[in-house]
Amino acid sequence: MTTPQDPETVILGAVLPDRVDRLEMATRRLRPKHFSGQVLPSLFAFFGNYLDLTGEVATRQALAGFLENRRVQSGTIALWLETFDAVMAVQVSDGEFKWAVEQLREMASSNATGVALSGAYEILTRGVETPKGEKVVGPDAARQYVMEKFAEIDADLNQAEAPEGDIRQERAQIISRYAATAERVKRAGGMPGIATGIAPLDRLLGGGVQSGEFALVAGFSSSGKTSLCVSTTWNACVVQGKNVVLFTSETLRPQVINKIISRHSRHPQWVMEMPDGIDSARIRAGSLSGPEIAQYQEVLDDFTDNPAYGKCFVAQLPFGATVGTVASRLARIGHLFEVHLCIIDYVQLLRADQRRDASHEEAAQIVKDVKAIAATFGSGTGVPVISPWQVNRPGRDRALKEGSYSGVDLASTSEAFNSPDIVITLLEPQKIENPRGTPVKGELLKNRDGPRGAQIPLKVDYATSFFQAEADVPGGQYFAPGTDYGSSVLMGGRRWWS
Repeated sequence: MTTPQDPETVILGAVLPDRVDRLEMATRRLRPKHFSGQVLPSLFAFFGNYLDLTGEVATRQALAGFLENRRVQSGTIALWLETFDAVMAVQVSDGEFKWAVEQLREMASSNATGVALSGAYEILTRGVETPKGEKVVGPDAARQYVMEKFAEIDADLNQAEAPEGDIRQERAQIISRYAATAERVKRAGGMPGIATGIAPLDRLLGGGVQSGEFALVAGFSSSGKTSLCVSTTWNACVVQGKNVVLFTSETLRPQVINKIISRHSRHPQWVMEMPDGIDSARIRAGSLSGPEIAQYQEVLDDFTDNPAYGKCFVAQLPFGATVGTVASRLARIGHLFEVHLCIIDYVQLLRADQRRDASHEEAAQIVKDVKAIAATFGSGTGVPVISPWQVNRPGRDRALKEGSYSGVDLASTSEAFNSPDIVITLLEPQKIENPRGTPVKGELLKNRDGPRGAQIPLKVDYATSFFQAEADVPGGQYFAPGTDYGSSVLMGGRRWWS
């Protein structure tokens, strides 16, 4: 018995004679393209296909029978069987096997990176002709090419390993997982998920958005969708001490940062000093007064220096970003620190990795793929993903008439309601009288594992992305008589306003 240094031989030898568990892991993490030569890629593909058909690892006899049935030449059969015998003689430990799998993936990534850089250099210097006969040349085309190729490399390198197995054999893991969850909830003060900071909503969600869940915040333009995502980002980072990754496409990164700092100015520690916080529009315009500049500096110092806060990682997405772009960048960030929440602002501006003929089909694929990111991130541990979702004008007009949104109002595709675990809607008045205190109807339209249909009266300060539930507002009644939301809606046996 020998233990070779060649990772390809290590992997094939590790699955023989009958290590189904190792072969299942290898087929999840590798593809035939990761192997070199004439025989090894095809031998790995044969092992994978045989496993799919029989649930077993192929024997030497099964390989010989397959080749004979395909009427392969005797010399080729001898070469295949000789290769099989060579890898069969290899003795490999679990540690060596796992090392070899990751080594092959890294080698493939390195080779693909070199090819991508070479292709980009050729586009930069000489230009290339596309399959459509168009010539692309210059720095812009080269950058676009290399970014697309790097996204493909990252997606392949960080391919999620979806967990599976017989749960009757996982008693110890199940107990351990529960104990870890209970300890995490205890440390978080009884809040098991990522809280939005809106108490009645978080209670309905069972403590917030959980790992693996995909939540949409749906509403018409300027209803507060991004503001709620910013507020949730701030609450997770500051109040819960969690690490947040926020991808922004439509809104520029500096503007998102301004909104987050503005939201921080509404921290309870400054309720006496600046009860209304600092308007993000004035930060963006550079029009703060002398005293406000000092307050802004104080807020910024606390946000950036306080060790109790989690990380707040804001990433600008490039034009034409796909779901794969987000998945690969999130996976790369996940190697830097543990990610507790991912915000994507917003998924409707992403492109599907595989283009569809109809726009609604592409939108449906995008929603499904983002749900897959939430469920499979971190080798199957999952991560909460939240995104705004734009409702079209007919949907908003219908909601104003009926007094609330329904699933059919989520434009583009039915998957916008079917795939997410949670759908939160925001219905603002037809005319906003005071943007610093706008009454908005929040509703938990969908909640896969809990109560739904509950409507939550909110007061929104768009200037600071600050949300308050009715119960948190002094007097408890800020919906003025005659406010035009369409039909009034009963809540708990009473109307929202008298």
